Amino acid sequence: MVNRLKGAMGEIVHPDQTCGVPGRRVAESLALIRDTIQYITDQNIHVALVCLDQEKAFDRVSHEFMERVLQGFGLGERFCNYVRIMYTDIFSSVMVNGWKTEPFPIRSGVRQGCLLSPSRFVLVIELLAEYIRKNPNIRGIPTPGDAKKVVKCTLYMDDVTLFCTDGKSVQSLLEACKDFGKSSGANINVDKSQAKLFGRWDLCNEPLPFAIEAGLVKILGIWFGGPGAAPKTGTNA
Repeated sequence: MVNRLKGAMGEIVHPDQTCGVPGRRVAESLALIRDTIQYITDQNIHVALVCLDQEKAFDRVSHEFMERVLQGFGLGERFCNYVRIMYTDIFSSVMVNGWKTEPFPIRSGVRQGCLLSPSRFVLVIELLAEYIRKNPNIRGIPTPGDAKKVVKCTLYMDDVTLFCTDGKSVQSLLEACKDFGKSSGANINVDKSQAKLFGRWDLCNEPLPFAIEAGLVKILGIWFGGPGAAPKTGTNA
């Protein structure tokens, strides 16, 4: 089942996601972030680099929603039935001070240690990413050239990094995350999410709900920032 799903991942998951898809590497996400920061610095573009923190990412998404995701991607009734069997009427216990609790039902999250779990979660988070890509109120960075591509996000599993060009885009991003959470059970931890500002920002008129990082920001184990970053002030005009 894992091999069958991996064979389809490259066709149904956008290139923005570099985890769980054969042939893609985390270096692609890192290179995109690096090159985009260099571009917005050179062009002095007004951008908020937003790093979303997902609360208990692998535990919150409902099984019912994940089943609908598999069906929505057209993975076939037989495949979906096998996955449904794996996640129907499952129970877990925990050890507390050497004592095992009574079994309790599990209705959300993916099973730890299951080889199918990473791919299933990538498909779930792909729905949020696609919602962001197609949302006209979330404005990304137009790339130079004739391709007319807009850079909005890059993902590595549940690590979501976004580029928003104004405060309204950030607010629309939050609304998109809330809508996704209502359907899936996922939740964005706003208090632990952070933003790095580039260009000119007036935080009094464009307040952001995230912690503003004054120094470098760590993404996928690598520190990013640069001379184009806006200083952390109440008003940066």
